[in-house]
Amino acid sequence: MSYTGMPLLCTKITLPVPRAEIVNRARLLDTTALPARLLLVSAPAGFGKSTFLVEYCRHLASSGVAVSWYALDDADNDLARFSAYMLAAMAQFPEMADLADTHAKSHSGTEAIFNRLINHLASSTRRFLMVLDDYHLIKSLPVHSAVNFLLEHLPDNAQIAIGSRADPPLQLSRLRVRQQMIEIRAADLRFTTPEITAFCRQVLHFTPSQRSAELLEDCTEGWAAALQLAALSLGSASSDSSIQSLIARFSGNQRHLFDYLADEVFEQQPPDVQNFLLATSVLDRLHDALCGALTGSEGGSALLRQLDRANLFVVPLDEERNWYRYHHLFAEFLRARLEREQPGGSADLHRRASLWYQEQGYISEAVEHALASGALEYAADLMQRYAETVYTELGAISTLLNWYERLSLTLLYERPALAMYFSQSLFFSARREEGYELLRVVESWLARAPTDHPQARSLRLLIAYHRGLQMITQSRAAEALPFVQEAQRLLCPDEMLSNTRVEFALGNCMKLMGQWREAAIHLEKCVMLSQVVSNKLLLWEGMCDLVGVLMPLGQLRRAYRAALKLIESHPHIPTTSDTLFAVAHILYEWNELERAEAFVRQGLKLAAQYNIDYGSWIGYSVLWKIYRIRGQYDAAEQAIDQITAIAEKYANPRPLGIAGALQARGWLADGDTTSALHWADTFAGSQPSYNTDMETLTQVLVLLHAQQEGRALGLIDELIEQQASNNGVLIELLALRALASDSCGRTDVALRTLNNALQLAEAEGYIRTFIDLGAGMLRLLRRARGQQNHHAYIERILAAAPPEAAHSHDGLTEREQEVLCLLASGASNQDIAERLVITVGTAKTHISHLMSKLDARNRTEVVAHARTAGLLHE
Repeated sequence: MSYTGMPLLCTKITLPVPRAEIVNRARLLDTTALPARLLLVSAPAGFGKSTFLVEYCRHLASSGVAVSWYALDDADNDLARFSAYMLAAMAQFPEMADLADTHAKSHSGTEAIFNRLINHLASSTRRFLMVLDDYHLIKSLPVHSAVNFLLEHLPDNAQIAIGSRADPPLQLSRLRVRQQMIEIRAADLRFTTPEITAFCRQVLHFTPSQRSAELLEDCTEGWAAALQLAALSLGSASSDSSIQSLIARFSGNQRHLFDYLADEVFEQQPPDVQNFLLATSVLDRLHDALCGALTGSEGGSALLRQLDRANLFVVPLDEERNWYRYHHLFAEFLRARLEREQPGGSADLHRRASLWYQEQGYISEAVEHALASGALEYAADLMQRYAETVYTELGAISTLLNWYERLSLTLLYERPALAMYFSQSLFFSARREEGYELLRVVESWLARAPTDHPQARSLRLLIAYHRGLQMITQSRAAEALPFVQEAQRLLCPDEMLSNTRVEFALGNCMKLMGQWREAAIHLEKCVMLSQVVSNKLLLWEGMCDLVGVLMPLGQLRRAYRAALKLIESHPHIPTTSDTLFAVAHILYEWNELERAEAFVRQGLKLAAQYNIDYGSWIGYSVLWKIYRIRGQYDAAEQAIDQITAIAEKYANPRPLGIAGALQARGWLADGDTTSALHWADTFAGSQPSYNTDMETLTQVLVLLHAQQEGRALGLIDELIEQQASNNGVLIELLALRALASDSCGRTDVALRTLNNALQLAEAEGYIRTFIDLGAGMLRLLRRARGQQNHHAYIERILAAAPPEAAHSHDGLTEREQEVLCLLASGASNQDIAERLVITVGTAKTHISHLMSKLDARNRTEVVAHARTAGLLHE
């Protein structure tokens, strides 16, 4: 079993061996008899959480339940590492045996893997228990999300048990309400007087009086750690009088009691045992060879077994008793004592531990001990040696960021390759300024290094690549392309990973410039090469961007399938939010508005969770359209504000252009052609260097509403020539051309052009592109029903249009009649709202309905058509 090519510690996923003299706590086991998805054992250190969980596991295993154990530590905040260990813990059971191998060989992400785990559990006739001990060490939101996912979808034959010093940030309230959680807390774990009596009988081999048992309970408050130390302090000379004498010597709180008793117990040990305890206190796990590396002597195995037999706060981690750990509180005591007796002595011990772990191939543990030793240069060298392995394992970015935050910047000046991987991790986590700072560190190193230095060319390539990506994220395509081309120039044909990166950057440059075919070619190469070099990160990013390219190419169904696959396989990757927005965009086009909104909400939640919202403007643009359809005009304005804020936050002009185009479409829908035309003229005078399909299509729509059909047709024909191979853009252009021809009285041309648009659109299910063009398009579609080859498709589009838009000149409601009269008098939206005591948004809704019912393109036409239809009585 391995993670990022490194072996997994089997002791983390091995159920600890229970002590023979453990006190049976049937009263606690009775509280767990009812089935529940979660058993939460939450209490401060030393209350016997792990001991109880081991007893619980053995109790269930005796009745045939399949039990897995996973002892967590700080390094498990990395989601990829967590997933690997979780599956390895389950893989010991025959029905789960293939899960860990599948995870290692596939490019699937967390949710896909956990989906398989859940399906495997559900298909089994056995009951399963998954224990996550020391969960308080987990701070990672992605890991919490993964556990929440498991808790939400566990089948009835499975349960998760969590041991933690504090309540974890999981969906506890929901589980409580559903009665799917059992809770055991400090008050439950405290030893009662009868249990203390049983403890003394089993451990001290004498039965205390009721009074002595009560004194122990009062003094220790039933705290398991203090009771165990008291037993060690009393030793074989236990009696009621010795108990009362021990208690009389102490006054203070529980923690003081622990330290007092620990000192007393420690002083009772012979010198060789004291030295062993102090030397090995820096270890989270104890092994004969590892202890020998720290103490410089053999015989660690015998000492470990001696400590185990003496019950000296040593916990065996496997049946063979090759691995142990100290009780957490006792380890803390030993480390404090080591620092008191040998100031700075822990540094050399950590260094020796690091060397031993490195020799065994346990790199994460080796790095952790190197950092703890204070030998930061050695730690940095280790990191540089393994950074690429960690980086290319998607999801392990948090490990690199954890390393980065514990090194000083000066150490990176002579380690440019490590600085590059840290820089890439920071970019991926939206910490761009820090990423740029590290790029400058690498550039500084290159300025000093000889031109023929073996690292110089590859680092220059990476610098050019990342500078190009920097420009791309700010929609500065013209500035990005020279950097990407420089990276391409520095390529060697056999450097597959670098070739993959360059294809990715070229694809994004082409995408930004609206050269969709070229973008697709480069991104497909990126996806293919990333599979060859097993780079999960570039594979995911390349596929994500390819989805965004397929939509303007008109391949909605392929984009939809690819996007759902990406979301399923990588639900917790920060920029999966962009793929969620892409799905929402497609669902909106298919008129599945509720599902579209749900995907946007999910994407916004994920973006906020990671504080990576630079792509959220795409989601807000979909929300704007949905809000407008529902008449939620205030919410639509807020969506525009959000898009504008994101543009300003990231110095990205592209979302600002989109916000302007959406605002212009809103003005048109409200009959304010003057404001929309002013926007169109301003846009026509600008020269942005990025793709402006949305803005250009909106400009054409504004010209049509302003009855400037000649200008509109000229622009449409120019754009059709440019977009001849981009069906997604071409469909709307042809629809606009049909509208323009119809406005000019060329109905036959309009219907032929509309037929061409429908021919391209039908297979991919386009709906909203036609409906959103307004009453004129719906009127044209109704005319086309009997003359075209797409009768069923046209009926489907018309059926999706709101009733007031699908049928013109329907009777007006009383309120619409009032609004119509006010419009005829020249009242503004604000005037109408004040006169009728309604909001401005509601006034806009009524005007929009009037425009649809009267086939009008603006407020002026509403009044004119109403007079013609005899609906105005003046």
